[in-house]
Amino acid sequence: MQLSNFKGAEDAFRKSLMLAPDKPASHNNLGLALRAQGRMADAERAFRAALKLAPTYAEGWNSLGAVLQETEQISEALAAFTRATELNADNPEFLTNLGNMFQKTGDLTEAVKLYHRALKAHPRFAGAHFNLGLALKATGQLEASAEHYEKAISASPQFAAAYINLGNVLQSLGRLAQAETVLKKAVDLAPKDANAQNSYGTLLQRLGRLDEAVAAYDAALRADDNHAMASAQRLHQMAHICDFRAYADFADVTDTLGIKGDAVPPLTLLAMVDHAEHQLARASNYAKTSFSDIAPLPQPPQSSERPAKLRIGYFSADYRNHPVGRLIAGTLKAHDRNRFELIGYSFGPNQQDALRDELSQEFSTFRDIRALSDNEAAQLVKDDKLDIAIDLTSYTQHSRTALFAKRLAPVQMNYLGYPGTSGAPFMDYIVVDPTLVPSTHRNHVSEALLSLPHCYQPNDNRREVPKDAKTRAEHELPEDALVLCCFNSTYKITPREFAIWMRVLEQVPNAVLWLLESNDWAQANLKEQAAKVGIAPDRLVFAPRANNIDHLARHQHADLFIDTFAYNAHTTGSDALWMAVPIVTLLGDQFAARVCGSLLKAVGLPELITETEADYEALILALAKDPDRRAQLKTRLEETRATAPLFDTEGYTRDLETGFDMAHELWRAGQAPQDIQVPASGQRST
Repeated sequence: MQLSNFKGAEDAFRKSLMLAPDKPASHNNLGLALRAQGRMADAERAFRAALKLAPTYAEGWNSLGAVLQETEQISEALAAFTRATELNADNPEFLTNLGNMFQKTGDLTEAVKLYHRALKAHPRFAGAHFNLGLALKATGQLEASAEHYEKAISASPQFAAAYINLGNVLQSLGRLAQAETVLKKAVDLAPKDANAQNSYGTLLQRLGRLDEAVAAYDAALRADDNHAMASAQRLHQMAHICDFRAYADFADVTDTLGIKGDAVPPLTLLAMVDHAEHQLARASNYAKTSFSDIAPLPQPPQSSERPAKLRIGYFSADYRNHPVGRLIAGTLKAHDRNRFELIGYSFGPNQQDALRDELSQEFSTFRDIRALSDNEAAQLVKDDKLDIAIDLTSYTQHSRTALFAKRLAPVQMNYLGYPGTSGAPFMDYIVVDPTLVPSTHRNHVSEALLSLPHCYQPNDNRREVPKDAKTRAEHELPEDALVLCCFNSTYKITPREFAIWMRVLEQVPNAVLWLLESNDWAQANLKEQAAKVGIAPDRLVFAPRANNIDHLARHQHADLFIDTFAYNAHTTGSDALWMAVPIVTLLGDQFAARVCGSLLKAVGLPELITETEADYEALILALAKDPDRRAQLKTRLEETRATAPLFDTEGYTRDLETGFDMAHELWRAGQAPQDIQVPASGQRST
């Protein structure tokens, strides 16, 4: 109904009141018309006038509760809805509204009880099914949540919000084809609903239809140009397809998106801007929005004695052939089982591969908690009595950071999976090193620092140094070319570094740029950008996806790795260095922009770290024109592979264990988490 219609209703109800001022229903109807126009204070006065006339008028209490809820008078709204249900205990709308208030205040158990009462009174009440679906999703009961959204749709086939939420749950369950059908229906029902278009965009993104995803996010923003999630996801997917127009668009919102107002997942903008202060602000906003209503579980009493073995819980979605799995494998193997007991918790895809089998064997207990709700998983973990809980996933895909908000262990750590601060008050420590977070950057990290002496990144020195049986020609590389490679994900490539790369190609005519194949749109866009500045598109060569051994082997054809800026080479960096390919990097501001610098220091090549774009470009050109210097760097990497701190898995693990002990000792002493600098091996007190 248009606003003018509500104004007409208001006028009609005022005339009715003039004729019968003692009727509470007339005051209530006037209040409803005023509330519909956004005149909350006037509406509240009308509802209170109705209740002054009839204190047992249940409908009036329900109406008052609604306006109090909208004006954030939470305790008063809860009291009003409670009174409405006391006066009419079988009204499903009243029960549902009261349940919504309990859900809003974090009491999901009571909310679920009230929704079930509403459904007992009215089994096909769509509102109760819908809100029960919300509560069940919040507790991780996705199958049950989907069931109630389906019942809401059955009761009200035009209920667009139920289609949206059902589609989102089906995505979480991995039922993408079904989710597409449901979300397409939501978009058809409500084409100008920003949430419907945003959810549809997320689904298309997961299906790999990135151009359609960007179009859906555009539609969401046409419906609501302040829709933060659609804006962030649109920019992120434009980055994935290397549509550089994203960076001009981002410049308009770089100081506000995800920082002020609605939160966005921090990973979406991590590669678009190198700004440590802003990344902390985005992470903090996201943590506050996502987890502040989660109550921690009771904690065990402190003990001054170290247990014979510290029980370390490693939580990950990536116990499989995945960069995190490959990086952590050696450290898990090298842990001292006389002093530490490892328990693994998996909540990612159950990808049955050799690495998952290997990783699962490194734990005394390995638990797959994918199918458990957050409450069920948290209780299981509490029964395991961990001393330290480590989040190896954080804000990356399949995140379950909400578990850590429940406080799974006395000491909790953010480590490895997400290259940045969590911004979450329940994460006690973040594993870093002095290059990642120097003293000048300390205020940009919310956690206490557990700083390792060399590099924060673990590596597995048991892996192969494979030889490639293929020729350059078989990789579509010219035999006599200078091969500049960057095997980082293409969404990390921004106009800043790409412009430099094109100038290098212009000045080094025999050079080619070897990139990782990602998607057809990215390849076409990058070639188009090259052509615009006069570089032949065939000088960009795209390496297809390959298994890890074949990927490592093909590094032998690369002469120099040139890094991205805001989001460096991380696993790709240590892969290149393991295969003796020197890297030129630019040391940036935020955690993600400083990782490659840390890798280079830990492998003994700090001279390849630059601090300005001009120096970065100059160093690439100097090395491009100096084959002898490149050969010397390669030889140094080959000679130090067995001894450099970056690849000393056992030494790294001892340092990490020292950090674990120091953090737990502080807790046993009753002290709050504080920055820890782990001494270099050989400098520890005995």
